[in-house]
Amino acid sequence: MELKGNKAVVCSLGKSSQLYDVPDCRTQQLSLLDATDRQVSIDFQLAVKQLIGDYKVDKVIVRERLLKGLQKLHAFFISTT
Repeated sequence: MELKGNKAVVCSLGKSSQLYDVPDCRTQQLSLLDATDRQVSIDFQLAVKQLIGDYKVDKVIVRERLLKGLQKLHAFFISTT
């Protein structure tokens, strides 16, 4: 997941039998229309959680662009149980 402005660009990647796979996903980006609005932020979090649960994701990498082209990576391990 890459955070760019007010949206999160989603890319899924799987691995089976030593081969990587990019499966189809129902959405390629999630929008956060107003980050200062509490309900909008909660709805965004719920949409991310639903997407992660539906596709049985066990690890999420968040890529955040900083100023002047620098990058920051965050790894999250998600428990779906």
